[in-house]
Amino acid sequence: MISDAEDRCRVRPYVLANAAVAAWLVLGQLHRLHSCDSVIFTLIGLQEWTPFFWEQDRVGMLTTLLVCWIRDPFVNLTVHTGLMAFSGLTLPLVLGRLVSRDRRTPMLVTLGNAIFLWKAPDVLHDAVLIVCVYPLALTLGVCAVLLLDGPRGNWLGLGTKILGVLALLALAHWTYLAIAVFLSVAIAIRAWTSPQSSNSDSRIARLAGPLANWRVYVLAICTGVAVAGVFAWMFRLRASDPGIVPVSTKALPAEMWMDSFVRFFAAAADYPMFVEWVLSLAVPSSIGLAIGLIRNPRGVLATAIAVLPLLVASLVEVAFNATREWPALNQHHPRYLLALFASSGLAMLLVGWLPLLQTVLAGRRATVAGWLAVVLLFGAATIRYGFPDPVASRDELDRFGIITDEAISEDCDGIGGEPFVAVPQTFHANMVLYERGSSKVIYYAGSRGKPGLPPYRHRWNRGQFGDRFRLATEPEQLAYSLDQADWIGLTPSGSLERRGDAIVIPMRAKPMDP
Repeated sequence: MISDAEDRCRVRPYVLANAAVAAWLVLGQLHRLHSCDSVIFTLIGLQEWTPFFWEQDRVGMLTTLLVCWIRDPFVNLTVHTGLMAFSGLTLPLVLGRLVSRDRRTPMLVTLGNAIFLWKAPDVLHDAVLIVCVYPLALTLGVCAVLLLDGPRGNWLGLGTKILGVLALLALAHWTYLAIAVFLSVAIAIRAWTSPQSSNSDSRIARLAGPLANWRVYVLAICTGVAVAGVFAWMFRLRASDPGIVPVSTKALPAEMWMDSFVRFFAAAADYPMFVEWVLSLAVPSSIGLAIGLIRNPRGVLATAIAVLPLLVASLVEVAFNATREWPALNQHHPRYLLALFASSGLAMLLVGWLPLLQTVLAGRRATVAGWLAVVLLFGAATIRYGFPDPVASRDELDRFGIITDEAISEDCDGIGGEPFVAVPQTFHANMVLYERGSSKVIYYAGSRGKPGLPPYRHRWNRGQFGDRFRLATEPEQLAYSLDQADWIGLTPSGSLERRGDAIVIPMRAKPMDP
């Protein structure tokens, strides 16, 4: 165990390394993983920022707010992706800090991140580094817990800390409300397993755990305030905009819960490279654990107890998700297991290697090992996504430009089609327009799913385009485009025109509720 000041000094270089690696990734070939679910963040920030994801009352748009001042769509997407990648790499680091203050922990976390970049499947890279805001939300939440650690200090210092905790928890739960499940369980169990609890002179305090820990009460109150504030915001938005689809809270039938729980892991194992990634963590950690049990058995036990809060909290979160209908409708996507992946990977590395390294790695050796881990992290990023090349990174996005030339040359105002096709096309068209010096904006003329309605529909409902709104779509998307255009308040006003790879449809706004 080392002091708080020394520990913060040890962690900071790894945070900076994560920022550098995130920049390295987004200037490399990471853009090849972009899809509708990621480029839409740039459209939200540049066209119609809303507190939550378009047409929803969940998934707070903190990151899009932070980068909305960047008007260049490509730069906006690059910086936004960099923020997401940084939070994805930093989440295991703050989780490690939550359960261990050993100076070797950040080094092991960085090594785990290197293995993740090298071996994990694309679907997890997409979730952790690009699309999901869960890592950012949980990182902010854990930072709130860490801010409250250490001596209580005077009343002014304590009050400032509590305000900081409240702000971080508010941002965290706005970004992703469901982190409350993981955080609440982890905080409660940590109050029993933390060294402060186990070293208490009072047997009652040790048995009471969270009930005797003032920090738990502060975190509980701040979390309650943050969650209540987010719910109040959600309800207000629902009442003010009929196009917002409320978050689904429907539960699966109880007899399906166990099957749903199992399906999470079966679905993840089906992805290429997933098993290989798990084995690349588990096999070396098992070897380290075997040696550690011989050389430092007490250290193994202490480390196993320390990581227990993360493992229990992540399993409780998975069990809760297994009772909900929404993850089942999304084919039990691995993004619902991100906390479990981060916690179990961290637990394997810490339990497997930390007790052994405590006996052989200290002082300058630990520092050198830390720098070697950072080098391996950069190496893994380079092996998977190449060296930074902004030009090639930009060119990766041209795969979305199937009808960009037609949409621009025909002075179209919108692009229609299924969201997974047309939203990336809309992004690409706006990116090319900006690069050509135009201030024109092209919108996605559709909904991401009925009964949702896009928040920018007021632009034609209130007459911004008059009787002229030109819509471009691919021929095979025509029927879907017309159906969606009707749903969001547009109707054809002329004959269809074939232009290259696109069909152009003159439209006008039809009367509907704003």
